[in-house]
Amino acid sequence: MTHIRLTDVIGDDADYVDENSAIAIEGLPLEAWRALLEACAILVDGDADDVIPGIDCRVAKTHEALADWDDSRDNDWRKRGRRTDTWMTGDLGLSAWPARLFENVQMNKGQERRDYIVIDLGECRAVLSA
Repeated sequence: MTHIRLTDVIGDDADYVDENSAIAIEGLPLEAWRALLEACAILVDGDADDVIPGIDCRVAKTHEALADWDDSRDNDWRKRGRRTDTWMTGDLGLSAWPARLFENVQMNKGQERRDYIVIDLGECRAVLSA
């Protein structure tokens, strides 16, 4: 499996991606790049051609399954917000991955409310937040 190399997909803008997001992004499969763009665009209400994951939204990598996210939402989160099932399309539309959009959630008391998209990439999940 070929992983994303930020300098290959965004050139010099890679210097502006936060370190934690960069590490997460470069651990994801290259085919998922377009899905990350789509998810980031949803979170910031923008266009997939005008956003950069890691700059316009934060990115993390996890091995928690979508069902684990649902369970945490149901049992642990302070404010559950709204959950929507969706799909994120990969490069050239050849791949599509199930995803969950969690809107206006507060995971712990005292934290600000956020929107998240969790994309199931098979072996791992990409988590984007704004």
